[in-house]
Amino acid sequence: MENKSNIKFRLHNIKTEQFAIVEDAYKNSDKIQMGLNYRFGSKGEERIIAVLTNFKFKTNKGVLLLIEVSCLYVIDEASWETIYKPEINELQIPKEFATHLLVLTIGTTRGVLHSKTEGTPFNQFFIPTLNVSENIKEDIVIKVEP
Repeated sequence: MENKSNIKFRLHNIKTEQFAIVEDAYKNSDKIQMGLNYRFGSKGEERIIAVLTNFKFKTNKGVLLLIEVSCLYVIDEASWETIYKPEINELQIPKEFATHLLVLTIGTTRGVLHSKTEGTPFNQFFIPTLNVSENIKEDIVIKVEP
């Protein structure tokens, strides 16, 4: 798979890190707010970039629904060499590529949320389409873990 940055990669793993529903925090008339947090990480020996998304659906009583999903992406060796700075042990992930990985991870999280809530009253809560290009304004620089 390629993207605008011409970095070749493949999806390696998906993991549901956290999932919780707090039924007592919701009544049908409650106003719901959704928050998104995300972070990037890496495993250098495996040429992996990890993207983790965390969504919280909240009411005035607290968190109603929490889902956190990580996706691990293996980067092609030649592509890794273009973004890895061994002298300082950092990855410089171009913002377009970082945005692409975040969009893929959010879409994956959306599917996991649907699957975990299907057939329940909580299936009405979904992750809408988001313009994450507003969130990532510059290249992502992260330390590489061994």
